[in-house]
Amino acid sequence: MKRRVYPLVLALVLMVFFCACGGYDAEKSTIFVDKDGTVTETSVEKMDQSYYSESELESFITEEIAEFQSTEGTVEETGYEMEDGTATLTLTYSNWKTYADFNRRIFYTGTVVKAQAEGFDFDTTFTKTEDGTTAAVDEVLEIPERKIVVLETSIGVNIKVPGRILYVSDHVTTDEKDKGLATVEKSKNESMTELAYIIYK
Repeated sequence: MKRRVYPLVLALVLMVFFCACGGYDAEKSTIFVDKDGTVTETSVEKMDQSYYSESELESFITEEIAEFQSTEGTVEETGYEMEDGTATLTLTYSNWKTYADFNRRIFYTGTVVKAQAEGFDFDTTFTKTEDGTTAAVDEVLEIPERKIVVLETSIGVNIKVPGRILYVSDHVTTDEKDKGLATVEKSKNESMTELAYIIYK
């Protein structure tokens, strides 16, 4: 089977539609976490059309999805467009495990207690979004059924969750108006994998 090159090449071109998901219009790379566990990735990327044609990119994306095999779930292309040198794409994943597997990237969404069971240690500094103060890990873990998103900071991306964000870790900022929107900053330290945590209810 042909070796998948998605993390190296497709990451440069898969940047998704200016689409409306959950009441939010994505104008930059955004991951939407839905209540039913579905994960939708939207991205926006400028492309050099002297190297890529719209048909070539679309064929590449289709092939990558067709070759992807997972017992965890499915990946579906739900939108693609190339306009004025900008490639835009929407991919929908049936669950977080499928997203992580397809992208070869650390990613989790679920409850705090299940995140701990998955091996996430919460070894970072947390900020309370309500007042910007530092929150102790014990406070963050106080209610185990709270929802959480965990992802590596190898990319800069928005995260849109179906609720109000309560705590965020290092590398994460929240939106003043949209209480369910956070921005994960790309880590400057490429020699190690750092994680971002977003806790919401």
